[in-house]
Amino acid sequence: MTVVGEETLALDGRSWHAWKVEPRIRHSVERRDPPAITAWIATDSQRVPLVIEVAADFGSVRAELASSRAR
Repeated sequence: MTVVGEETLALDGRSWHAWKVEPRIRHSVERRDPPAITAWIATDSQRVPLVIEVAADFGSVRAELASSRAR
């Protein structure tokens, strides 16, 4: 996994400081390129995954944190 930057995101009604990371996929499905994955992980002690984006040959998907609660 490579940290490619640090960004501030607005999700769940608040601002989050996050690391932008890109996991490295070493194996792919035959005759297809491995998917491109980008994730934003909170920099606080909880390390909450805030956003995950996946782009592959078949299309793309984006998942965002919808709600959170303090622990």
